[in-house]
Amino acid sequence: MLDLHSERYFGLNAVGARMWELLAADVSIGAIPALIAKEFRADPERIQDDLAALVADLLQAGLVQQV
Repeated sequence: MLDLHSERYFGLNAVGARMWELLAADVSIGAIPALIAKEFRADPERIQDDLAALVADLLQAGLVQQV
């Protein structure tokens, strides 16, 4: 992912990229952990923690806004 303002690149793994796709598609943030857990056969609690960390990083970098 490229931030056009700062010209910084951000790397995402497959799960992070899928989270980004769902966020960009206006999927409810509350629904994302269950969707990701099912798709990647992962623990929903771990996914929820990872999603919170990703969103915090994106907010800090100014790549997303809280609405």
